[in-house]
Amino acid sequence: MFYFFYIMGDFVTPHYYFTKSQRTSHLYNGTALGLLAYFIKKSLTVA
Repeated sequence: MFYFFYIMGDFVTPHYYFTKSQRTSHLYNGTALGLLAYFIKKSLTVA
């Protein structure tokens, strides 16, 4: 379960997808999911 969240976190993060295409619209759409995944990974790493 922890690995699933960790992999999904890397999968959803905007940095992973949108470094190649620097469209602000895509970045804006991906930021919320990216931040959510980032905080999930942070909490899992701390715990």
